Amino acid sequence: MVGLLASRLAVKQGRTEAAGVYATRAGAAATRSGDAVVLAAAARAAATPLRRTGRTDEALHLLHQARTHLTNSPRATSAEL
Repeated sequence: MVGLLASRLAVKQGRTEAAGVYATRAGAAATRSGDAVVLAAAARAAATPLRRTGRTDEALHLLHQARTHLTNSPRATSAEL
């Protein structure tokens, strides 16, 4: 989560390169977690610096992957919530 927050802050400060580095770290941690919601948050954090550096196709690919993870993962039951 620290990587996500650091990436978002760097985006707000206009530090696109740093935002990309933090988003990459967040993506690696999210992958290790295997949690679809965390993966989606990391993809969203990575999309902005990718888009700002002209890598729109890569950003869209990450977001589509995140959507797939979210739609394919089991949903929590009301008891779990």
